[in-house]
Amino acid sequence: VINDTRAAVRRFVQTGDALDSTRWGGMTVADRVRRFLWAARKHFGVELVDRSATHPRFVVRNTFSLCIAFFLGWVGIWNVLPAYSYYPANTIAVLVYTYTGSSLPVTVKRVAGVVLGKVTGTMFQLTFACQLWWKVALYGMSMFAVVGTTFFLYVHMDQDMAYVCCLTCAFAASSMIPGNLHFRKYGENNLDSVSVTLLNTILSTVVGVFISSAVDIMLGSSATNQARQRLLRAIRLVKVPLKRGPPACPVTLRADLDFLRGDLSALRDVLPYAAEEPTYWRQPFKYDLYRTLERSLSRVAAHLEALAWAMRILGHTESASTFSISSSDPRPELGNTVQTMQQGPALEEVAFRPLLRRIRREVVAMVTEVENLAQEVTEERQSSQEEASEVRRELQANIYTLQVIKAIASGASAAIGLLWRSAGEGRPASPGPADAGRPLPQPLLGTAQAGGVFEVGSVRTLRPASDDSLAESPSD
Repeated sequence: VINDTRAAVRRFVQTGDALDSTRWGGMTVADRVRRFLWAARKHFGVELVDRSATHPRFVVRNTFSLCIAFFLGWVGIWNVLPAYSYYPANTIAVLVYTYTGSSLPVTVKRVAGVVLGKVTGTMFQLTFACQLWWKVALYGMSMFAVVGTTFFLYVHMDQDMAYVCCLTCAFAASSMIPGNLHFRKYGENNLDSVSVTLLNTILSTVVGVFISSAVDIMLGSSATNQARQRLLRAIRLVKVPLKRGPPACPVTLRADLDFLRGDLSALRDVLPYAAEEPTYWRQPFKYDLYRTLERSLSRVAAHLEALAWAMRILGHTESASTFSISSSDPRPELGNTVQTMQQGPALEEVAFRPLLRRIRREVVAMVTEVENLAQEVTEERQSSQEEASEVRRELQANIYTLQVIKAIASGASAAIGLLWRSAGEGRPASPGPADAGRPLPQPLLGTAQAGGVFEVGSVRTLRPASDDSLAESPSD
């Protein structure tokens, strides 16, 4: 750690971004120590203040849980938990995780790790914690095997199971140590006292889990809700630098992008918890959609930073200041075209502002559309049956194929009805006064010569050619 910190300080001094070598040489010992600590904190990403939006809820929720656990452990529960028990609060302290609220699968895994560690350690204590040389040797070997195995699993498994293995290792090692710090004598039986201690420990663990779960239900929020809020907030944060355009102050853009990266990092951390939450009566969590949007937003943030960096350096490079522009200057009085050379900063940021403004409008529109789609897709409440039926009716009313089919069916039914009535009355099939209000079949073929095509809203309809119909407006 010290070597990495020294290397970070050395790189910081050599770059000369905020401190040149002469100033570094004239600093006092206190300034050197303060600069060393600052560089170490920046190098390892240690933040002194947590500005997460959910941090206050995390503090209130876990503080409330610990206070209740300490109170119940102090007064005890008759015939269940003895007084002056610290284990309920200890259980809550080791089960705390993230700021997302209660996640039942993660809680069950960690409780299983605690109980498994306590039972395993107690079993080895009852078996090998004896004043006999070969049992003492087996006791040391068993402790080494338990710690080594769980640490191997901790290194080679995912984050959640690694934490469970760490809890199992810690509680197994602590339970293997006798309460009075002395091995029992050979032939002595201490099963009753150790079993009572183990039972009290398990009961205290269960009580602590109940307290934590009850407080999480009242004050916590689900991981799926946190993921949805962070995703929508990240999409809104992407639009902030886009709407501003190329910033005049790079610090402002850097602050916006740092805040966006922090929110995306929090979203990335909460996605596994949201995917493991039980759905019950809700729809399954759309993990792939959230993951894809998070990666896309991260790439957009990187592109914004690279674009702003490129635009800032264009006006300061040596090639930009000496770049020559050739332009044609036609002079009719001379009868020829004179080529003039202009020297100037042709790659200035101002030259790219119209193009960036147009691109920015398009990107903002696309991001807004993505925000609306993400908000609709990630909603737990789905549209009602009436709304779905209304959408279906609107689609059917605006599809040209269905309009044509309806026109064919209407014309065919009118023609068949007219022929049927004419055959029954024994007269030729010609429209009479009774058929004046009935629609005649429309010719669907040869409309280029006999009919016209009109736009009605977003639907193209076919009508016969006539003076009245051709005089109608497309809006009619």
